[in-house]
Amino acid sequence: MQFSRKLWGYRQDQVDNYINKMNVEYEKKAQSLQLEINNMMKVNEQLKDEISSLQAELIKYQKAEKAVAEAFIQAQLKAITIEEDARSVVAEMENEVLQKMESKKRELDELQSLYSQAKTEFEEIIVKYRLLIEPS
Repeated sequence: MQFSRKLWGYRQDQVDNYINKMNVEYEKKAQSLQLEINNMMKVNEQLKDEISSLQAELIKYQKAEKAVAEAFIQAQLKAITIEEDARSVVAEMENEVLQKMESKKRELDELQSLYSQAKTEFEEIIVKYRLLIEPS
């Protein structure tokens, strides 16, 4: 803006009008900025509340994740224990079966030996009986 010249400087009415106009524009701008600041403060508070809520939710999920991880570890340890117990039971059962097999094998050997003896004795009796009944 240019001011007209007057005898001792610029025209007072133009300068006053310009200053008033600038003051009004400044006040409007200041009000607009204040509204924007207020809105930003509300948004900031909302975001802070949302952050707090999300942090609380994150903590809840972290606790749940930790509980799941601990349960998983406990399940793995229990599975290892069950597997070890099962292997031990299987080993015991295998030993029992092997012992029973050995026992049955000994019984079979004894029976085969008795059978062999009985067969031999029977054959000897038959030979003696033939000798008795055959005319010589």
